[in-house]
Amino acid sequence: MSRQIPLTVLAWEGPQARAYLVRMKRAGITPERIILMIKDPRNSPLAKVTGRGLAKAEKAQERAHNFHPHRTRASNPQLMAAITNGLAGQLEDPAGLISEIFDSFSYDDFGAPVERVAVSGYRDPALREAIAASGAELLLFSGGGIMPAEILELPGLRVIHVHTGFLPDVRGADVLLWSLMVRGRPGVSAFLMTPRLDDGDLLGATELPPLAIPLAAADRPDDDTLYRSLFSFIDPLIRAEFVISQVLEPASDFAALPATAQDLNVGVTFHFMAPQLRSAALAQLFPTA
Repeated sequence: MSRQIPLTVLAWEGPQARAYLVRMKRAGITPERIILMIKDPRNSPLAKVTGRGLAKAEKAQERAHNFHPHRTRASNPQLMAAITNGLAGQLEDPAGLISEIFDSFSYDDFGAPVERVAVSGYRDPALREAIAASGAELLLFSGGGIMPAEILELPGLRVIHVHTGFLPDVRGADVLLWSLMVRGRPGVSAFLMTPRLDDGDLLGATELPPLAIPLAAADRPDDDTLYRSLFSFIDPLIRAEFVISQVLEPASDFAALPATAQDLNVGVTFHFMAPQLRSAALAQLFPTA
């Protein structure tokens, strides 16, 4: 039997939002609501996109935002097999989760009402209005942009973000790769967002077992494909597994989730990796078998 929790999933179409919902369903958890952001791909004013036009925009967005994972699954079966084998040491049934995320997925299949909001991005006033009108008190952010202070500072709202770095030590960008390079293993943290970078109170943080996904030289795609596969499959599943199993599933009082202030005097804020360093990090994650 599914248990409804007082959580709104703010879904920016893509693997991360889907991974959260699929993993919640497996855990028997139903969010209170889903707010699905839809960005109009045409030049027409978003205010005029309703009904059939909104449905077409949602379909176009689905194809665009999930293009790379669909292409990778179709054209790189050896890579997909290696990823699922590698992730089997981190979570249960990664192959099945990936199939549920990308095969016949619908936001309407998770037992929660779905509000589709046409927006230009996170700074669109329509998004703030939709969140405020929903009465949401706890929101799960699914990436795809920078959450503005205007939303984070809505009265009574708390926003959960999941970060694939061990906080407070590893902040910033490309943190899963940086974690492999500087700490030898992935990390993952959940925290309550503030308008600043990765400094909110921690709901949980851990370092995971070392992760390596060996590939035969003949099966190894280019670095761009490997990098995209990181954010199509590996990163989303790690985030979803942690926040559902370690934060949401055990919670009994969502109004008072236990949170601990970070020590902001420790840690490093990392930036996106330069190409040569990124190549070295990918070689560590995907070693030649």
